[in-house]
Amino acid sequence: MKLVAPVLWLVASLGATTVAAAGVPSYRSALLSRLGFQADPSLCQDAAGMGNYLSVGGNPNSSIQVGIGTAAGKMSLLQCAKPEVAKLLLARSDLDIYTALFEAISTYNNQANVEKLLKRGADVNHQFPDGKTPLHLVSTIGIGQLLVTNGAEINALDQEGQTPLHTAAAYSTNRNIVKLLLAKGATVNARDRQGKTPLHLATSSPQNTETVRLLLANGAEATAKDKEGNTPLHGAFRQDIIALLLDKGADAQARRRDGRTPLSLAAQYAYPNAVELLLSQGADVNAQDAYGMTLLHWAARAPNPGVIKLLLDKGANINAQDKKGRTPLHTAAVASPYNTQEALELLVKNGANLQARDKEGNTPARLARKANFSEIVKFLKNHGAPE
Repeated sequence: MKLVAPVLWLVASLGATTVAAAGVPSYRSALLSRLGFQADPSLCQDAAGMGNYLSVGGNPNSSIQVGIGTAAGKMSLLQCAKPEVAKLLLARSDLDIYTALFEAISTYNNQANVEKLLKRGADVNHQFPDGKTPLHLVSTIGIGQLLVTNGAEINALDQEGQTPLHTAAAYSTNRNIVKLLLAKGATVNARDRQGKTPLHLATSSPQNTETVRLLLANGAEATAKDKEGNTPLHGAFRQDIIALLLDKGADAQARRRDGRTPLSLAAQYAYPNAVELLLSQGADVNAQDAYGMTLLHWAARAPNPGVIKLLLDKGANINAQDKKGRTPLHTAAVASPYNTQEALELLVKNGANLQARDKEGNTPARLARKANFSEIVKFLKNHGAPE
């Protein structure tokens, strides 16, 4: 028995070539798996080899390499195994069925293995380390129906207080999952720990127009506020999603706790079409938030010339001051050392005060100097700005 460790070390050191020469690749894989090495991919297709591998202590939870430099990198033996090989693995009492279940659902969408693991005794409502259940992980309708049929809890909560409907609405472009959950009684306005509903999460995803439509048709509240005061409209930047929310009574001028509106966020993140649509609802182009910042301040912070021009055309005050006494030109001067000149030119051309000073006496040029944005300093001084 004292020779076991040296032998294992020798096998690992000499590698596949030496041991394969002995004609026992399945035994070699078993030994290497006990040292934490990956298994031989041929085992996935070889029932006899897998039997040998398991008989000498091979790890049923081992993995194989599926590609050098790929995102996945490895795959468990169970996921790569053909049916007769999978049967051997599933019979093992030391198979980590929940890791296998997680992988089958979230990585490979392997419905056959999910079904086998449930028959093997996996709890359909098992909670993974983050509190999510198998139903939280579903992205295909077949697996979703399988889990529901086997008793999956429709409104199970993970550690963030999110239900499967939250995760489906946020991450799945397959609206059939959302449809299935709603049909099985999912709470459409369930709140997570941050007070967000599935609609909050759906509206912030650019591919979720149909999911948003489906949630609204099933009673999702377009005016629901989370704990920070965000409505679903605060996270919506696609015109079609914004239009759906407005049609259901969403308030284009709703303010969250810091006073920011959906329009303010659209200006910050540079969505000109969203800005234009929200402005058409009668929003005040010069409204200030809790920081005293206007839409133009936020657009200058991006900085996005298209949004800046749109706001100026709508009557935005180019020299409005926030609570620090800073104008949009101050904001643009320190927004970024790159892609800023066009925004600065637009502000200067439209009458931005180059000599404006904030409450600490800083001009836009001085702030740029402090930020080491030398090109911006040069631009402003060339237009007559003092430091």
